Amino acid sequence: MMKRLWFQLHWFFGITAGLVLAVVGLTGALLSYDDELTRALSPGVMTVPVRDTAPLPIPALVARVHEAVPDRRILLMMVSRSPEDAVGVRLSTGDGPRGETYFVDPYTGQMLGRSKADVVFRFIMDIHRFLTIDGIGKQITAAATLLLFLLALSGLYLRWPRRIGNWRAWLHIDFKKRGRPFLWNLHAVVGTVVLVPYLLSATTGLYWSYDWWRGMLFSIAGVEQPVRNRPAQAPKAGDGKKGGRGRVAKAGNPRCRILRRPLPTTWAWSGIVSARACRTTPRPMCVRRKSLAARCR
Repeated sequence: MMKRLWFQLHWFFGITAGLVLAVVGLTGALLSYDDELTRALSPGVMTVPVRDTAPLPIPALVARVHEAVPDRRILLMMVSRSPEDAVGVRLSTGDGPRGETYFVDPYTGQMLGRSKADVVFRFIMDIHRFLTIDGIGKQITAAATLLLFLLALSGLYLRWPRRIGNWRAWLHIDFKKRGRPFLWNLHAVVGTVVLVPYLLSATTGLYWSYDWWRGMLFSIAGVEQPVRNRPAQAPKAGDGKKGGRGRVAKAGNPRCRILRRPLPTTWAWSGIVSARACRTTPRPMCVRRKSLAARCR
């Protein structure tokens, strides 16, 4: 009786949430090739000829961008380590906080234009996150992701073998079967193989959907959850003649140095060097000399 109930629930979750999850999975797979496809569709925009001169410093690039588009605000600046890569600059638009990405020659500061694939991938991202439907679309994808747990665990319950230590019971596909028995066997084996990736995808996907889920993950990890839009705190007074500057400089990473001059942007390390506009300036900057990364302190 219990197994039949879970079979019906598994079937129902599969034909409802499964349709949404298929769309989310397909668009997510396309987004994973964002950089490769964008480069292929945008020759001469994302790459520049390598010059003998050094690239312009970030503040100079920011100034050149502001000269070219004075009426738009820089939201994000992406600087690659590769000398042939152009600098990606996300500029604000009037229709939302995400903006549009343009590319800049790192050696001259010249605006190279937008990628032809930018609009396409923005649309794919809208489908992936909220099915292009603001508000309710995000709730639909979040609920479908939550149901993925029940879909995966109910499937595991339905195919649980009598001898759990026998790997053939879990992973053997019997090609002698025909029709529905073969499809059931194939479905069970494939479901077993993708069980862990599905659960990991659901766990990380819900991080962006529900605040309570995000807080639970931080609690499990034993890490303090960052507070959004928290005002920056002034440094406490130190013991030396420099007061607060002495305490902050000593407390930081020994590989970092603190910059106190006002800057219009700040950097955050995420595989490439990214520059985000600070909400409040000036802020002290922590620059990692080895990784060329920096962040707001």
